[in-house]
Amino acid sequence: MLALAENLWSGDTHSDAAWANFQQRLQAQYHWLDAQRITYGPQDKPVVTYSITADTQGDGWHLHAQRGFDDVHNHYTLDGSMPTVKSPAFDDSVAIRKPGTPRVTPFRHGMAYDEATSFTLEGNLARGRTVSLAQAVSSSYAPATVLVDGVVGSTNFHDGRWAAWEDHDVDATIDLGRSVGIHSLSTDFLQDVGSRILPPQRVTFSVSADGQHWTPLYVDTPKTDLFDDGQHRWLIRYQPTKAVTARYLRVVANRHTDLPADFPGGNKNTWLFVDENSGAVSRNASRRRGRPLPPGILCRA
Repeated sequence: MLALAENLWSGDTHSDAAWANFQQRLQAQYHWLDAQRITYGPQDKPVVTYSITADTQGDGWHLHAQRGFDDVHNHYTLDGSMPTVKSPAFDDSVAIRKPGTPRVTPFRHGMAYDEATSFTLEGNLARGRTVSLAQAVSSSYAPATVLVDGVVGSTNFHDGRWAAWEDHDVDATIDLGRSVGIHSLSTDFLQDVGSRILPPQRVTFSVSADGQHWTPLYVDTPKTDLFDDGQHRWLIRYQPTKAVTARYLRVVANRHTDLPADFPGGNKNTWLFVDENSGAVSRNASRRRGRPLPPGILCRA
């Protein structure tokens, strides 16, 4: 509002000297804004930008804050509740050791200075492991590491949690580092037809001991309304009757190539958006209906 008032008052005067003069007079206004307990942001950056990364050396994550004000303190909770000024706080980074729903709010002068930001963290065997792709992800969205960071994406495909492929299938292999017992396999896909983001036509989970010879475990063909313009997440999950021992996991998602004749825009320029959780270890995961493949069938990578 201060900048708008200055613009309207000064008309078309937009010289460097006019800007410098405005900057000088603006400084006095901050003391008044503070006295009125009005929350305002920095002139040229967000109040704070949050990000979260997996701790590859441990079992948790690190929540980072890039602060626009040096005196911002970030108060957080780990159970999804709204942070208050009495909640634990950090300045630049804090370690989170367990899965959950951390929520963080920037405070300044004892007041909440922005909306809360929340993350959903899930532990799984693939977290922090190496992922290899047959087709590179789109550079316009998140890197492939989001597939193994344990941070779950929302229905907003701009949230930085989704890896994306345009007009390509997905073929991802995760090296767990050693052979382990796997109790369930799952992965997330996004549907946002208005943005030409479609769920897969077919998803196949496979495992391997050596990364060369593969045993398919499960096939799912999601039944979706391709004309539904809502935003949805599709969780594809398979839980075997007993644990499967393997070192490598493979997820192949085939895109729709035979869209209905009246589908707007046809088959081109469609996207697959993918997130975790491949390799989740929950023993209580519900089993989606699909077509489990008989054991012993092998395919070459």
